[in-house]
Amino acid sequence: MSGDIRSAFITLALSLPAIVLCLSIHETAHGGAAYLLGDRTARDSGRVTLSPMAHIDPIGFLCLLLFGFGWTLLFEWSNPATLGAFDTPHKLLAAAFESVTLRTAGFNTIDLGALTGPSQAVSCLLMFIGGSPGSTAGGIKTVTAAVLVLTAISAFCGRTTVSAFGRTIAPRSIMNAVTLLMAGGVLCLVGACAIAGIEDAPFHQCLFEAVSAFGTVGVSMGLTPTLAAASRVILIVMMYMGRVGVLTLGVAVFMRRREPPRLKYPDADVFIG
Repeated sequence: MSGDIRSAFITLALSLPAIVLCLSIHETAHGGAAYLLGDRTARDSGRVTLSPMAHIDPIGFLCLLLFGFGWTLLFEWSNPATLGAFDTPHKLLAAAFESVTLRTAGFNTIDLGALTGPSQAVSCLLMFIGGSPGSTAGGIKTVTAAVLVLTAISAFCGRTTVSAFGRTIAPRSIMNAVTLLMAGGVLCLVGACAIAGIEDAPFHQCLFEAVSAFGTVGVSMGLTPTLAAASRVILIVMMYMGRVGVLTLGVAVFMRRREPPRLKYPDADVFIG
């Protein structure tokens, strides 16, 4: 067993550079295609490059990689339809690969339709978060998720400000993160409910397909090929909304010129929870 584990870690160490390179090529191709079609966002933000640091948020990437990796191993280790059919080295490798690919790549080495309930939930979470800010990946982005988590931690600790790495996060940034969370969450729920109302399919499968479309991930539990034309149109719209819609919202709302309010109302405490 120790030899298998050692072999697995060696395989993972050798595979990670290839995974990072593939992600860089994938994101560069997306950015280059967008530039050729008239969208300069990726080019102006320095994303049309093969440098991994331009496409990967190191801390967010590592945290989500380890979280997805550990969760997949925990709930799929003995599942004969997924990781249970592999030996130990391939279980570790497949779990790491799924943790990475669910956030942008769209490939899978195991049957996603056979995942256990907890793994399906975390898969939706990873797809919903997506990639790094400014990248061509979908989702609400890793920094948005980090700001939300830090805000919750500060609230639990009784602090009135949110800080990280010796810096205080501006209240406006927190409002932006909450807005993206609400917009993305409502869009996914509405899309999933619409598909479930059209198709005779379980809601969790419809939600998985909707989140995959919103995050422009491209994975499926096997439901998409059987969908009616109306449901496919919904997924197409969600892909555009997930990529272009959230980006447009960010540019139009978060980056516009802000003028100080002319009138400030008195503070009021409201009961939460």
